[in-house]
Amino acid sequence: MFLGGTDNSEFSAAPTGGIDYEYRVTDLLGVGVVAEHAGGSYDATTLLAVADLHPMRRGPIFQLGLGAETSDQHDVFVARVGVLFEFEFDAFTVSPQLHWDYHDGIENAFVFGLAFGFAF
Repeated sequence: MFLGGTDNSEFSAAPTGGIDYEYRVTDLLGVGVVAEHAGGSYDATTLLAVADLHPMRRGPIFQLGLGAETSDQHDVFVARVGVLFEFEFDAFTVSPQLHWDYHDGIENAFVFGLAFGFAF
């Protein structure tokens, strides 16, 4: 579960929530999906296919993603570049995250927040 905000110069800090799933292919690479909704006046939903790169056993995780964002005002291609850090507590994780989303044809945005998860 992701809780945070989406920010650009037009819509500052729109409350954002979402879910994500990662399947670890190797120690270095995970693949997955991200679904987020930014509320307030931004009011848009983003769906991404992502690759998570884990260059160290414990350390930053780099995320690259491609997908789409939809709202009443637009339907656009999105590319994401981000970084997160997972803190593990037994099977549970807390991950501060910062992402930059490129939007084709509209203003780009930063997405920031915390994800709460568990390993299974």
